[in-house]
Amino acid sequence: MKLVLFGAGASIGAVLQRSPPLLSNLLKELKIFAPNSWGNLTKDEENFFKQNFEDGMERLLKLKKEKFFKLTFPIQPRLKFLCDLQWDMAIYFFCFVIKINSLYEKILSHSQKAGGTVEYSTLNYDNLLIQAVNRVSKLMSKSKFSVSFPHGNSAFFCKASIDAEGKVTAPQGEPTEFYPTTYGFLQSSGPIELIGDFKKLQELRNQHPLFPPIISHINPDKYVTSGINFIEEQQTKLRQQINKAERIVIIGMSINNNDDHIWQPLRHTKAQILYISGKKSGNQFECWKVKNKRKNDRTILNHWDSAKNDVYDFLSI
Repeated sequence: MKLVLFGAGASIGAVLQRSPPLLSNLLKELKIFAPNSWGNLTKDEENFFKQNFEDGMERLLKLKKEKFFKLTFPIQPRLKFLCDLQWDMAIYFFCFVIKINSLYEKILSHSQKAGGTVEYSTLNYDNLLIQAVNRVSKLMSKSKFSVSFPHGNSAFFCKASIDAEGKVTAPQGEPTEFYPTTYGFLQSSGPIELIGDFKKLQELRNQHPLFPPIISHINPDKYVTSGINFIEEQQTKLRQQINKAERIVIIGMSINNNDDHIWQPLRHTKAQILYISGKKSGNQFECWKVKNKRKNDRTILNHWDSAKNDVYDFLSI
């Protein structure tokens, strides 16, 4: 089995209009898209994000901790601020539409024609890979794809939810759990629903304002509000994919020391890695290779479009 792991850089050029931003530009984009939430941060809160987005989110969560710690009802006034941030981020990423014959579709088609021996994983909150899987599956009726989402995705919703008065709204008879975290927020576990279109996404927001789609907060610990069971399952699946892979392609994903659930199994995999990214991230990967004595791994300092044939050759598809 071979594995392709997608980071934010993989989505550049894959959509109809402008591409999803890299982390360095995300706050700017979110402020424009969601002026009532991301655009409504105080100056002090906005300054949290000056160094990087992850540290900023961590400081914001800690700032709100004391206000949220006492879990009395109604809880909406205290939780709504952070939930609005996550809802608007999820909607922002959900709105990106993949273009016809994107690189996502091409690699899926290549792998299926070669016998379907490639599995996939994406760290991205956009659902471009899901859109590509749906398109290729319609064109190639017998196609099957194994994909993991270790940080969640804007297209997934945890059907176990809770309203502002504390009423659980899970499907009858299905397992549901709610518990306070160390931050003092609520987390949920429960059955998962795939969000098919924007209308459905808006309906879910109106019905469940306190539980956004299953996307991790972009902080070092990747804190999750909804569907913690799904995230745990997906991170386990990614580790299994890495452990059994013979070859691994990483496209557009920067090294992040906070993401030990990704880089720790990559450090120990017996698979050869082909790493495709820009110069800055590529140089970081070269340092990572030396540090971890991975002399057989390869680096290509280029965009995916320019390196696509190298990817096909490396995967033998």
